[in-house]
Amino acid sequence: MALGIHNTFSEIAEAQNVAQLARLSPTEADGQPLTRLNLTSTFSNKRERTLPHSIRDRILVPPLPRNMHQDYNQGRRKALAVALLKTAASMPYSVAFVDAAKYPNISTM
Repeated sequence: MALGIHNTFSEIAEAQNVAQLARLSPTEADGQPLTRLNLTSTFSNKRERTLPHSIRDRILVPPLPRNMHQDYNQGRRKALAVALLKTAASMPYSVAFVDAAKYPNISTM
C-alpha cells in the first residue's frame, strides 16, 4: 500500500474482466468470441428498439449551451437554470427528466 495501490488483485482482475466483456460485446458480430467461450455479457444491445416516428417527432433535445464554465459563467448558468425550470413548470405533463442508464441487478420500477 505504500505505492498508493488501494485495490486488491481480485478487484483489479474483476474490473479488467468487466472491461473486456464490455469491449467485446457491443455488436452481434463482436459478441461471437464470447459465445464460443460460453460467456455472456450484461452489455448486450439486443433490447434496443427503434422508436416510432410518432414518438420521435415529439422529442425535443435542444443543443448544449456553450461557454458555461462553472467558475467564469455563473450568471449565465443561473439564467439557464431559471429558464429551464420555467419551461418545465409551464408544461407539467409534457416535460420529464429521465435517467436512461442501465442498472444491472436493480429494479427501476
